[in-house]
Amino acid sequence: MLQKGGGLKRRVVVTGMGAVAATGMGKECLWEAVKSGRSAVRRISHFDTADYRTRIAASVEDSILQPSFDMRTDQRLCDSGSLMALIAAREACADANIEHLPPATAVLIGSAVAGIRSLDIQFQNFYTRGKRSVIPQTVPLTMANNASALLAIELNVAGPNYTICTACSSSSHAIGWGYQMIASGQVDTCLAGGAESPLSPGHVQAWDRLRALSNDNDSPERACRPFSRNRSGLVLGEGAGMLLLEEWDAALKRGAKIYAEVVAYSSNCDAYSFLQPSEAAQTRCMGAAWIDRNILPDYICAHATGTADGDRVEIQAIKNCFGPAASVVAISSIKAIIGHTLGASGALAAIATLLAMRDEVIPPTANYEQFDPGCDLDCVPNEARSKPVRRALVNAFAFGGSNAVLGFAAVPDVSVLR
Repeated sequence: MLQKGGGLKRRVVVTGMGAVAATGMGKECLWEAVKSGRSAVRRISHFDTADYRTRIAASVEDSILQPSFDMRTDQRLCDSGSLMALIAAREACADANIEHLPPATAVLIGSAVAGIRSLDIQFQNFYTRGKRSVIPQTVPLTMANNASALLAIELNVAGPNYTICTACSSSSHAIGWGYQMIASGQVDTCLAGGAESPLSPGHVQAWDRLRALSNDNDSPERACRPFSRNRSGLVLGEGAGMLLLEEWDAALKRGAKIYAEVVAYSSNCDAYSFLQPSEAAQTRCMGAAWIDRNILPDYICAHATGTADGDRVEIQAIKNCFGPAASVVAISSIKAIIGHTLGASGALAAIATLLAMRDEVIPPTANYEQFDPGCDLDCVPNEARSKPVRRALVNAFAFGGSNAVLGFAAVPDVSVLR
């Protein structure tokens, strides 16, 4: 069985979800693209990349960042990633059929480089046009907690409010902490997820200098190729994913639809390298979330970003965790479709996983072109697969060695329990 968490008593369920990604606005846009293997990677258009080695990314259309709803907050105070988080959070609330959240609702946002796009713009202004070109809104715009503060203000919730920064595992930790807060009785409701808007000239160049990015500029849709032997690196993406978490009895009492139960969260640190992944630490992290190896997950939504070492290490860690039985577990990555959204990636992967559970469809690993002997498990190449998903893991493994694994389980028909 899945681990409930040391000493945690109350059950926690997901009752609403919202997403913004390069695929468009809304979780269903995300899901349609992911299950069909339709990549949203394209040429970067909002700044000049003529002299860049990499000129592609999975960017969110500017039109999405013009909210159709009224806001209390001056948008000049809102970073683009924060607006994505707000749009996703409002969708999650509507999806959960909640018009007004309880005042004590917690808000937990994960982000790796929150505010970087706004900060880069103002640095450019300062260095090229002088100090008076820096706008007065720069400080709130570039606060790491801009998104979590915005959600509290706009949704009128005054519960615990945190921003979690652990690079690419940030939003998985946010969801995990939200799960723990509800399970331990600190709160009954939590909005948890992540947001990222990392596509600025300086930040893209920084990633490019790291030589982590694919530079398949002539074929952006196939640039990110997780698990494929000819993979050439990751593709940056932007977006936001938000989950509404509720205590089990409270959700049943109000007749909420339930996507799944959150049944596991584990985290650890490689304590090894800033950039190189640790097979041993990833194995331990998955093992801490899934303690009964006699019952396999039906699906693992992998962290796999399309880098040579990262994909191989994750596959080996899955083998270590589940032994020979790992060969029958379906594993895929959604990053070929939406890019690597850094701190938001865990939340968007969780949403895709929960929709896979809802529709009994396992999404494919798109752009799988060549078999890699070092990634020799069932990576669901290129075509979605009809299969009930009762138990699933979502992996997130970050630079700096911060790892997080979330576990979800389908719930029986709860209508008889209401």
